[in-house]
Amino acid sequence: MSWRFFGRGLWWHQHPFSLSAAPTDDTLRITIRALGRGTAKLLSVRPGTRVAVEGPYGIFTDASRSQLGLTLVGIGIGIAPIRALLEATAVVPGMATVILRAHSPEQLYLVDEIDALCRAKGARLMALVGPRNDNPYEPTWLPEQYGSMRLDQLVPHVAQSDVYVCGPQAVADLVIDDALAAGTPASAIHNERFSW
Repeated sequence: MSWRFFGRGLWWHQHPFSLSAAPTDDTLRITIRALGRGTAKLLSVRPGTRVAVEGPYGIFTDASRSQLGLTLVGIGIGIAPIRALLEATAVVPGMATVILRAHSPEQLYLVDEIDALCRAKGARLMALVGPRNDNPYEPTWLPEQYGSMRLDQLVPHVAQSDVYVCGPQAVADLVIDDALAAGTPASAIHNERFSW
């Protein structure tokens, strides 16, 4: 969705933020990471500030599911829309895996909420923390301690899953390649892009 906050010095800048919780009749929730001056200013927005919202855009929803299994991969702040999707999606216990990928533990956004949702729904949660191997001949989205592991080794049912991926596009593309190599149908792979 596109968000415009009518605070001092903010009204002219539109921001693309995904929901970080399932919408209700009277609330929409976003989670913002300060990545630059624009988003840093948003952290000081006061309660009651008027907001213009456009959207939603895209198909990063339960409506695009086609498989029994579910694999959700959130990378960095891409964890936020994964949390919203998990909350709003029906899960077959034992056939759902949520992977949170971060460089450091501090980047495991909303992890306590996601853990509680996984427990309630019967989904497995994996938090993969650490830097990636920077070897250009063996690009990977996994932390370097996972060596040459593949997605199907982490999620045995990934070929029978809808795979939802959200995070920095270069890393998300590696997850998508891994899912395709594991046999996930291309039509069952859904990528939430942060770019316009």
